[in-house]
Amino acid sequence: MFVFWRIADDLQPRSRRRAPAREPATAIGGPRHRLLPALLICLLSGATTAPSSSAGGHTQANQPTGIAMPAVVRGSAAPKTLALLYGSSPTRWLRRGRLTSAGHIALALLRRAPAHGLSSKRYALPQLQQRAALLPRDAQRFDHQLSAALLAYCLDLDRGSTELDASWRATGAQAVRGGERLNAIQRGLAEAIERGELARYVNSLLPKEPGYQSLQLALRRYRTIAATGGWQQIPPGPSLAIDSSGPRVAALRARLLRTSDLPIERGGGNLFDAALAGAVERFQRRHGLAADGRVGEQTLAALNRSVADKIVQIELNMDRWRALPTALPADLVMVNVPGYDLRLRLNGRQALDMRVIVGKPESPTPLMAQHLEQIVFHPYWYPPARLTAREIYPRLKTDPGYLAREGFQVLQAQGPAELLPVQAASRVSRLAATWDGRGALPFRLRQKPGPRNALGRVKFLLPNRQAIYLHDTPHKALFERARRAYSHGCIRLEEPARFAAALLARDQAWDKRRVAQAFADPARKAVELHRPVAVFLVYFTVVSEGTEVRFFPDVYGRDKTAPATKPRHQMARLAQDLALDHRG
Repeated sequence: MFVFWRIADDLQPRSRRRAPAREPATAIGGPRHRLLPALLICLLSGATTAPSSSAGGHTQANQPTGIAMPAVVRGSAAPKTLALLYGSSPTRWLRRGRLTSAGHIALALLRRAPAHGLSSKRYALPQLQQRAALLPRDAQRFDHQLSAALLAYCLDLDRGSTELDASWRATGAQAVRGGERLNAIQRGLAEAIERGELARYVNSLLPKEPGYQSLQLALRRYRTIAATGGWQQIPPGPSLAIDSSGPRVAALRARLLRTSDLPIERGGGNLFDAALAGAVERFQRRHGLAADGRVGEQTLAALNRSVADKIVQIELNMDRWRALPTALPADLVMVNVPGYDLRLRLNGRQALDMRVIVGKPESPTPLMAQHLEQIVFHPYWYPPARLTAREIYPRLKTDPGYLAREGFQVLQAQGPAELLPVQAASRVSRLAATWDGRGALPFRLRQKPGPRNALGRVKFLLPNRQAIYLHDTPHKALFERARRAYSHGCIRLEEPARFAAALLARDQAWDKRRVAQAFADPARKAVELHRPVAVFLVYFTVVSEGTEVRFFPDVYGRDKTAPATKPRHQMARLAQDLALDHRG
């Protein structure tokens, strides 16, 4: 198992960072990712062979699963994997069979797990508290179990409780083995206990971003709604709009009151008036829907999602924050794929916020952390071979003039980008009419800069193996749509000129006149950034700012398949096994 740790610290400009690994990526659950959990369980149990890596069945996220219990929970010897925490001491949390102040703090920290969207059952807390009341009985065994539980909690805070899946490619970061991070946390805990700063150390593992802290408040708010009855379903029926009336309108008012989309003083009556339409629009904007003030099929489905579903979604997105570096760079670009949104932060303050277009579900934008290193004005576009084969060649069969009309040039298939004579375009069209889709394409295509160029007037490059970058687009009308998943994976920008101006003012002190000149001059111009800026392509389906909580459509279905429903990390497994093995 690999995790990408401290991406913000490791994302260094090219001259100061090691080259990314060239080995093929391994999907989570493959042999590399199963090795460390199996090895740790093996060491914890004192076994000579690793147990199965199967996580067993589940009922909901973060709940215990039926995994065979490691032998360590029945023994008294300190597990080898905890040696860095214990050193030469036989116990860490007890003195003469009683809890020390550090032991009390450790239990109190575990009781705080639900505030971070983590189940205390994940760490066997109920059983630990019962066993604490029975001390000094099984004192050393209790001590080891508390260590495993707190380490599991620290690992969850430190990098998220889910495994990073194969789509998260922090290709510019240093990959750190999970075992190395476990060792570092053990050393950190041991030092914090000696200094009397245990709570401070554990809390230092939490994300420092306001986005995470706001989600904590949102979680508390939606749990309060759940504790006071949640909300009632709005019965199915025809669309609701201004001048509609009846009990379904009254149910709509009650529903919008529960999430404060409708002010309480506007809460009465069964008539759909302008105030209720405004509340519906607010709800629609918060949920990534077209804000038309009408309750149609999509809006009704969003209104009728249960508060329990919302809570699980918030918890999952808090976990995604924990998978990022604890402290993000002061200067960064963050693209939230489900929110169709880009934000540029400079010197710790938001400088830009704009709409973006992301990859279609069949060609999703990958998640990654990289550096934006180069800006190219009036770029050529080289369609990927797969796109050429799937979209351009079939089109030529019915539209032979497409290449000339769209400004494509024909290049030889291999070697340098040698431009072939204009007659080659007609040859490509003739070959496309008979090409059966098998074998290598006989030519490469390149689209000239100009008003029809798919990349628009500028592109922003970041090194990655998927050839993903940010760019302008000639198709501006698509930005007016609520859902904007239309690209082949790259990110199209609503305001590329403002984005370029902000980056170049930061990096090379370009003023607006010089940026405008670069756009006006039709000559291709590549500008290397002296200080590359970190770029994070992330997947948050819930964000919270102030009192507003926004829920976005799960455009790639990642919430449904989130690994949070299948706990794998070895310390959490141990904690769950302890919960199943409590026999007093």
